Amino acid sequence: TLKVRLKQPSNGWLWSMGTATGAMMTPNGMDNLAAQPVGTGPFEVSRFAPSEFVELKVRKNYWGKPAAHDVTVRYFPDTISSVNALQAGGVDVVWGVQNPELLDDVKDGIATEVGTTNGEVLLSMNNARAPFDDPRVRQAVAYAVDRKAANDILWNGLAKDTGGAPIPPTDPWFQGKHYYDYNPDKARQLLEEAGAEGAEITLTTPTLPYAQTVAELLYSQLTEVGFKVKLESAEFPAVWLGQVMGAKDYQMSLISHVEPRDVPTLFGDPDYYLNYDSPRTRELLAQADSAPEQDYPKLMAQAVDQIMADAGALTLMNMPNIVLTRTGVRGLHPDQVTDALILRDLSSADATASAASADNAADDAEKEAR
Repeated sequence: TLKVRLKQPSNGWLWSMGTATGAMMTPNGMDNLAAQPVGTGPFEVSRFAPSEFVELKVRKNYWGKPAAHDVTVRYFPDTISSVNALQAGGVDVVWGVQNPELLDDVKDGIATEVGTTNGEVLLSMNNARAPFDDPRVRQAVAYAVDRKAANDILWNGLAKDTGGAPIPPTDPWFQGKHYYDYNPDKARQLLEEAGAEGAEITLTTPTLPYAQTVAELLYSQLTEVGFKVKLESAEFPAVWLGQVMGAKDYQMSLISHVEPRDVPTLFGDPDYYLNYDSPRTRELLAQADSAPEQDYPKLMAQAVDQIMADAGALTLMNMPNIVLTRTGVRGLHPDQVTDALILRDLSSADATASAASADNAADDAEKEAR
């Protein structure tokens, strides 16, 4: 039993204890954790080879609901090789397909599930640097961007449009509102009101495929409403993290923020790289955190409404989680609510269930960097 006494109630702290932050380990196993993992989950690690595979064996004395099957997680260098392994019968599941165009070529007997993730593709505008220190200019950007077109280009329409808000649909304060629908005329009107017609802006894009692709669309759409746009690439992770997130030396950028429930991090700290400084938002976030549990979603939704009224940033889309499975596979949870990959319910008609994860090296590096 673990007892923790807080200075005040905290919904955010309690929730985070259910993630990897609150994972419990055997104290005398910590020194050798990298070579011999010890935890309290429904599986035991029976064998593993870094960057190749992890074999998970059902823990028979698990305190909760036991896992349905032993599972092997294999790592592949790219999506194509993992899909080929699925079609050849070498794996049962491909998790996190990064190339939606491959879906047209999969064989019969392979099912597709599309879940959501915490990956909000955030178009950031430095709130402390002209012209984005004027909320009307930020609002103009929000109206100028065609989020549906961006979704179609990157994900064949499979990503989730959150209405521009920085929250995934799995968060309890997600309302499904469309805060800024595509309206170039409204964008031009706001720029005129702000005296920012012809404003020169630089979009600093990390060297990530999705960011480079959508940057071209943003260039076109922002130019169309009257901005003078310059595209600038920043090597990811080192240069982008140092220049944009570290030094805050940028006007506009974009990146997929993958941390769950990160609204307080993004918009509750005026010193964060967005430079979003709203006392009202911070007040609402603080009230939500310490409120009774039943009031938590309502107050968080009010904070999101305030952020979007200020156009503190714009979410282009919420990244999808595309999962391919062979016939007979059951118990998948394609929606990613936290960082966890839930395998305890996974089972297959075959003797051994295996999960294949494509592009893990890139995904993990990105996640670790943020």
